[in-house]
Amino acid sequence: MAAPLHFMTSGTQQMFCRPLANISLSNPSDDHRSVSFSRLSHNRNNIPAPINYNRAALLLRANLSTNAVLMEPSRPTADFPSDVWEDCFISLKLDESKYKSNSEQVEMLKGEVEKMLKSSPSDDPVEKVELINNIYRLGLSYHFDSCIDEQLNHIFNAQPHLLDGKDYDLHTVALVFRIFRQFGYKMSVDVFEKFHDTEGKFKESVLNDPKGMLSLYEATHLSTPGEHILDEAFAITKTRLESFLKTQSLPNNLTRQISSALKQPLHRGIPRLEARKFIDFYEDEESPNETLSKLAKFDFNRVQYMHLRELKDLYKWYDEARLGEMCTFARKRVAEVFLWTVILHFEPHYSRARMMHGKLLKLFSIVDDVYDAYGTKEEHRLFRKAIERWDYAEIDHLPADYLKTIYKAILDVFAEYEDEITAEGRAYSLHYGKREVKGFIAGNHGEAEWLHTHKLPSTLDEYFTEAFITGAINLMGTVCYMSMGKVAGLDAFEWLQSKPRIYRPASIIARVTDDLLSYEFEQKRPHIPSAVQIYMTENGVPEKEATKALRQMIEDAWKEINQECMKPSDVSLELIIRIVNNLRVAETLYKDVDAYTYPEHAKGFIEQLFIHPAPV
Repeated sequence: MAAPLHFMTSGTQQMFCRPLANISLSNPSDDHRSVSFSRLSHNRNNIPAPINYNRAALLLRANLSTNAVLMEPSRPTADFPSDVWEDCFISLKLDESKYKSNSEQVEMLKGEVEKMLKSSPSDDPVEKVELINNIYRLGLSYHFDSCIDEQLNHIFNAQPHLLDGKDYDLHTVALVFRIFRQFGYKMSVDVFEKFHDTEGKFKESVLNDPKGMLSLYEATHLSTPGEHILDEAFAITKTRLESFLKTQSLPNNLTRQISSALKQPLHRGIPRLEARKFIDFYEDEESPNETLSKLAKFDFNRVQYMHLRELKDLYKWYDEARLGEMCTFARKRVAEVFLWTVILHFEPHYSRARMMHGKLLKLFSIVDDVYDAYGTKEEHRLFRKAIERWDYAEIDHLPADYLKTIYKAILDVFAEYEDEITAEGRAYSLHYGKREVKGFIAGNHGEAEWLHTHKLPSTLDEYFTEAFITGAINLMGTVCYMSMGKVAGLDAFEWLQSKPRIYRPASIIARVTDDLLSYEFEQKRPHIPSAVQIYMTENGVPEKEATKALRQMIEDAWKEINQECMKPSDVSLELIIRIVNNLRVAETLYKDVDAYTYPEHAKGFIEQLFIHPAPV
């Protein structure tokens, strides 16, 4: 799979013969397909007792006169780092009384903040936008979605020249611009023209304003295609901010915010993690709103408790499904998978979405390891065939215990939620979900076949035909929508299936981000070429030029993503943002290192979001 669903494995391996277990042979000249598995006795879970598939063996044919020897090679198991959490979340004790206390505080403080939002507009509506910015950055906007949209819609449409009336500084203009765009209102880039001199360059006074440069830097990440003023502003602000950190003595809180933004821009960061960071930043502001600050802390801790409770349940499901026991070759990564689901939808009312998505995402990760690092060619073929039929009876036709376990678990997850989803009048969503799972596994099979047959892609377009499928943008979107309830109606699934405009740029970000990070390591083993190698060959350029071009491709794709988030849109921003959140996984967990495969690099994220509460 590709980030954000390819899990960055060490690479598709050369596939070998099936393991030796209850086999019979025909002619010694036959290939590995002559090795057949006899049916094993089933236990009450319909899964045979485990077999050790990691041994290499020699099989001597009974007819010694032929002197034929059949070698059974060992499986190409990847040497994945071990899990860093073990069972610590399972044994973690939760304090229900703290959750109740935090919830009571949240309900009380929410009313006060809602009054602030609904109060009659002041003489300066910019102050209302600044309040909305603080609510958004503190991770509280989900409480007030309809109210915020009503306020922004009124201001945006009633006062199209909002920022022309007063001599607002760069910080204010950039903040207002960013907030409107983050909520889907396409404010014009012309608002920045007044900060240019007669030669069309940013004024010196602006360049020496650290706070203004920081706000503009964050705003540039909301650019859309063709907005060259923001391209120029990005390059300038990045350089200036780096210079400020090296040469100027800035207030500590501003220094921390600049460092954080340069490392991870707000728009592409994990919403929940960005909120946690801003809780600390906001508290150190000159005059923070105490009500907002308290609400943010109580709400963070309340939601953290809910997430921890769900994480414990996910571990319990993982153990009961025997996935760790039967799939020892695969990366465990239960906490990391749950982190992923929280990135996609952290809001409390999406608890079912996190649990369903977490289970399926864990299974997709194991499937990725099967196709990339463990399974044989024949096992791949039979697993794909079974998934196409989607029937518990197919378990008997799978040749290996671990495949039976994975297959049964996938069908079980869909069955678990079928009645509930059907009762909502959304049975169609299960159909779309199954279709995407089948397509995803077919895509993994297709990539493996490239390697088996040596018919490798020679152009990026050819490569992307399969790579976009295993990048799983549609799969992740469909699974998200399945579990979100009535907010995702039939039109949402039809929109996804139509390969909307957001599909290609989102798939480019997911796939190319993966390849840029992992291509050197992957080519040390048998593996299909990455986008880097294909670009080099197709365009006749060296590696450095290829990686530069691909990084620019990602930046251009983000601009298209931003454009698709602007109103009016084919579906609600509530649905589109799930795809954007999926891309934020690539921008954080896979930015500098594969933090899924190497979980010590994700440990800090997990600790901040699930272990350490906000100090109250």
